[in-house]
Order: sequence, then structure tokens, then C-alpha cells
Amino acid sequence: MATDLLKPGGYLRLSECMRELEKADGWNMTQIDVERLNALAEKAVSMDYTQKQWKPEERIDTGEPLPLLDCYVAPCVTACAIKQDIPEYIRLLGEHRYADALELIYQRNALPAITGHICDHQCQYNCTRLDYDSALNIP
Repeated sequence: MATDLLKPGGYLRLSECMRELEKADGWNMTQIDVERLNALAEKAVSMDYTQKQWKPEERIDTGEPLPLLDCYVAPCVTACAIKQDIPEYIRLLGEHRYADALELIYQRNALPAITGHICDHQCQYNCTRLDYDSALNIP
């Protein structure tokens, strides 16, 4: 979500989010319960599921300066020897568009079966999810 907001015109995404929230059940609040909100804020800093027990010492770096417009290239892509578009691949898989995901692989990789066996998965060592929990597994 934060990445979307940083893109040109990204704040327009907030209106889409608001429309979705308005459709959701349980959105009948007439006022904010400040007492409950303060209690939640107090607990948020110590709840187990909000804490990361470890953090790598090194930071993930794309090795390139950030561009002035739009988002940067994902570190997993820059770490990949063939520069596979991993975020797009995962998005297509999430949408059950398997043929499109395979086509995306073929655009960069003429021999994916061979590459899959010799790949050292540098993308997983350079996954931005490492800042939160663990790297995504690439099927």
C-alpha cells in the first residue's frame, strides 16, 4: 500500500480503499472509541505477532540509485542473474493466471527447466519481505 501511495497518482488509491471499506460489514461506527484505540496502541508495541525476533545485519540494496519518478526496481529482480520480473510473476500466480506467468518466464528465460535446477535463489536473499519476516518462496 505504501508503495502504491508513492507512485505518481498513488493517492487516488485511497478512494478505492475507502469504497472497499464502506462495503465491509461492521463499518457502522458513528465515532471513534478513543479508549479502545489507546489500549490497542499500547498493546501493539508488545504483541508477539507485531514483533520480529531477528533482523539481518545487512540491508538489502539494489546497487543503483533510486529514480526520481515511480518505484525502484525490486531488489529480487536486480539480484536475479537473468533479471526475471519476480514481483509480476508472483502477482500473476496470485491471480491464477498460470499461462501468463509462464509466458513472463519465457520472455527472459529460454530454458527455465535448466535454470530452475542451477538457480542459487539470490532473489530470496534479496527479498524485501526480509524486513518483515522471511523471504517469499518462488514456485
